[in-house]
Amino acid sequence: MPENKEQILALLGNNSSNDDSYKEMLSLIGNIYSSEAIENISELEIKTLPSEDPSINLTEKPKEIIKKDFHYFMFNGEEFIIKKEYDLALNSFKLAFKHDQKNPLLVKKLAFCYQKLDKFKNAVELYKKIEKLNHDDQVFIYDMAECYFQLQDYSNAIIYFIKLLELNENNKRVRYRVIQTYSYLEDYSNVVHYCNNYFSKFEENIELLNLMGLAYEKTDSSDNAIDCYQKSLVIEQYNLKALINLGRLYFSIKEYKKSAENYYKAQKISPMTFDNQSLLELGKSYENLNLNDKAVECFTLYIEDNSEDANTMYSLAMIHKEKDNFDKALEYLKQLAKLDLENSELWIELSDCYIKTNKYEKALDCLRRSLKINPKQPDAIFNMGLCYQSIKQYEKAIDFYNKYLKSNNKNAEIFHRLGLCYHELLESEEAIGYYLKATQIDPAKFKSWHNLGLVYYNVGEYNKSIDALKNALTIDTNDPATWFALASCFYKLNDFVNAEKNYKNAILIVPDNIEFRTSLAIVYDKMDRQTESIAIYESLVKESSKNVEMWNNLAQVYHSMKMYNEAIRCYEKVTELRPERKEELKDTIEDLLLGSNNLRRTVVHFEKKLKENINDPDMWYKLAKVQLDLKDFEKAKNCLKKVLQISPEYKNTKHYLALAYQGQNQAFEAIPILKKLIKESPNNHILLNNLGMCYQKQNDFDDSIIYFKKAIEVKPDFYEPYYNIGISNYHSWRFDKAIENYNQAIKIDPNRYEAWHNIGVSQYKARKYNESIVYFQKCLELQPHKAENLFKMGCSCYRLGNLNDAINYFGQTVKQDPSNAEAWSLLGIIAFKLNRLDLAVSALEKASNLEPENFKIWNNLGKVYYHSKRMSLSSDAFQKAIDLKKDIYELWFNLGLIYLNQKEYITALDFFKKSAEINNESYYSWLNIGYIFYISNKYPNAIQFYKSAISIDSGKSEAWFHLGITHYKLNEQAKAHECFQRASENSNDLKYKIALKLFDSKVNPKENKVDKIIIPVSTLKIINSFKIKYEYRFRAISEPDDYID
Repeated sequence: MPENKEQILALLGNNSSNDDSYKEMLSLIGNIYSSEAIENISELEIKTLPSEDPSINLTEKPKEIIKKDFHYFMFNGEEFIIKKEYDLALNSFKLAFKHDQKNPLLVKKLAFCYQKLDKFKNAVELYKKIEKLNHDDQVFIYDMAECYFQLQDYSNAIIYFIKLLELNENNKRVRYRVIQTYSYLEDYSNVVHYCNNYFSKFEENIELLNLMGLAYEKTDSSDNAIDCYQKSLVIEQYNLKALINLGRLYFSIKEYKKSAENYYKAQKISPMTFDNQSLLELGKSYENLNLNDKAVECFTLYIEDNSEDANTMYSLAMIHKEKDNFDKALEYLKQLAKLDLENSELWIELSDCYIKTNKYEKALDCLRRSLKINPKQPDAIFNMGLCYQSIKQYEKAIDFYNKYLKSNNKNAEIFHRLGLCYHELLESEEAIGYYLKATQIDPAKFKSWHNLGLVYYNVGEYNKSIDALKNALTIDTNDPATWFALASCFYKLNDFVNAEKNYKNAILIVPDNIEFRTSLAIVYDKMDRQTESIAIYESLVKESSKNVEMWNNLAQVYHSMKMYNEAIRCYEKVTELRPERKEELKDTIEDLLLGSNNLRRTVVHFEKKLKENINDPDMWYKLAKVQLDLKDFEKAKNCLKKVLQISPEYKNTKHYLALAYQGQNQAFEAIPILKKLIKESPNNHILLNNLGMCYQKQNDFDDSIIYFKKAIEVKPDFYEPYYNIGISNYHSWRFDKAIENYNQAIKIDPNRYEAWHNIGVSQYKARKYNESIVYFQKCLELQPHKAENLFKMGCSCYRLGNLNDAINYFGQTVKQDPSNAEAWSLLGIIAFKLNRLDLAVSALEKASNLEPENFKIWNNLGKVYYHSKRMSLSSDAFQKAIDLKKDIYELWFNLGLIYLNQKEYITALDFFKKSAEINNESYYSWLNIGYIFYISNKYPNAIQFYKSAISIDSGKSEAWFHLGITHYKLNEQAKAHECFQRASENSNDLKYKIALKLFDSKVNPKENKVDKIIIPVSTLKIINSFKIKYEYRFRAISEPDDYID
């Protein structure tokens, strides 16, 4: 095989008919022309070949070879095309071109090879040379168009594609290229036109659907575009391009949720090829959907490749700022500031973040830079004021806020902040003016109304404060501080009811707030509801056992209630927590020991002191007073006598000695002492009053009144003697005078509960029940939570027959004081009278649980059980009453009725006999005994006991009637007539008169015709049969008067 140029030339010179040598030559030529050989062919000048191809050099090729073998080179080129070896084919065709430069077919082949080798520019130059010869050759036109297309010369490409389409409109490839080319030319109306004209349902072509969608999108036909993209996804659900297009399109029409969904699917399908613009729009969609965490994730990825995208970096900063992630926000804002140092808005955003993190100096630095760039930037001026306000430089803050007002005097917030600054500077008038201005601009500005209320409160204008705070609460009912401030205003106005109400509203919102609960406790104390006050303080010290203030407050409340032991406990806790207060509270604790109920402890304390100094008259005196409080009058006397031994004229000793005698009911011993003291001090109103009390103690009420009046002469405004005269007159049954005296006492001190109370009791005793209610009502006003007033009002209503009012008051009584057995008992009695048996039972059962030893309650409960048809319980209740009190005849009588009802006549007879034994004047006991003998057919015995009943009260008709029936049974007609006659005369009851007439008509039917009269059926049955229908009447033994004293 030839290996060089000379060998090739020798072969070419031979006859080419030899096939083997021809093939060998063909192969060699291919090898040579694929390397350097073609560069030696230079002597031929072929100007028509493209000058841009530097590989062609035809200077050394012998002319005789080319002229001789043109067809050979053409054939050779075709062979290389078949093998798709287009570079070798190109070289062969170039050699052929040397022979015939005007052969159009050869030019076409050369252009074709250039096209296949992606040398489209060379191909186009050659195609142009033969264009006229191939104007209707569709393949030629297509290749020409395709070259222009590949060169991105879409304007020329579309000319040829359209020409092809005119020649053959059914060529799908050409149609597709037309649409593609118009798309690249951004001639979207033609894209839409050709898609609609040449494709039916786009022939399930995903790429075509995407192009069509883009065209619709560009021609503002979003719905059609979406339809195309969605059809594309139906064909291929993982169609990345369609998903991205949909994401972009939905984003452009602000349907951020759908945009995010499509972008997210695209990103999930191909995260590595998901482009940055799509990633950015996905982040913005999340941002608009307030899915800030996802937005941050997208923006952060985007920033990695686009680190200088200021807008995205700003979005990241704002999202972090909104999430209160100020450090991260600052990081991005600082980067932005480096990119744009002259952006005043960025420095303001930086200042916002520093303000939020309480870094006010750094914020001020940023704001100064912003104002240096733009001195009139209002947001920067506002933030300067905010910073100075936050660091309590209120004057500077005011200056900046006033500067801000020059640019915007309609901003309620700026007036509010000016109000705050003046508020802090204690310039109340200015603060009020600015707060009012803020509320005028924005009537719904809660903070301004609230603060306005606080300023009014501070200057003592409590009513104006209330109005402002109420306005605040119409805007926000859930602000505890406003409720608290409102309550405090009412407290200042002594309107404790409204103060309580509003403190409770505050506590409902913040149950654990110590200040709110403490304030409510103070209000309760003011309202004389110390029990509720104590409950609050006890809960507070339980929660915070080291809170000295709470222990001190609790001690004071106990002290005011004279609960001295508890007060001592609390004060001792104060000294334990604050040892420095021991000396301060020493005398207080000692005084409490003197007044405490734990008097034994006080005695031990003073006895310990006396061991240290036995001759200390003051300590003996104090010990005596404690013994008096303990009612250990003998020891008190001994202590007082010891005082007199040490110091005969020691203060008030003789007076207290008299009180000790009085306490031992030795008024006769006390009186001489007091009279002697009065002789020495005739105008001592206290001695005169106490002497009166001594006489009152020994029931010398008239003498007591004399000394009370003398005390009044000395001191006319002395409350006690008026009150004490009332007591003396009350016990002398002079109720009207007692009322007059109590009224005089009230004139001196209208808030003394006991005087109002005693007037009510006196009115009740005088049977002036309406008047008594008025005074008990007044007592209720003075002490609203004192249950005894409700109870006594109930008793008065009961006496007036107002049972519904009475049951209401007793119901309120037991609600307020569930341990009041008397109230439960009377509630049950009245409920029974009103036929409310269930309530009667439950009330009396409650009473019996509270006072199981009260026989009256058991008696009434037995009666109610009977009428509720609970016989077993009824008999048990009556038996319980008898067990407790065996000498009350009514109890035996009532239990007898139960057994009589159950037809246990022998047992019933025993109880009635016991009832009659205890009280032989009990008319109904004898009557019932007679009845039992009657129904036992022991008529003579029955007659005996009926007569016993008649001997007690001959004016009652029942016994005469029963006796008449019994005589009738014995056929003693005359006696029976006499008895019926007496029964008829004693009573206007119709049944007795009818009984007499019927009896006479039975005995002498001809002489005694009965007129036609209307007779009740029940009466007729009894009388016609002359049998007794027994009525069960229980004896009541408990009435309200039992409880009023």
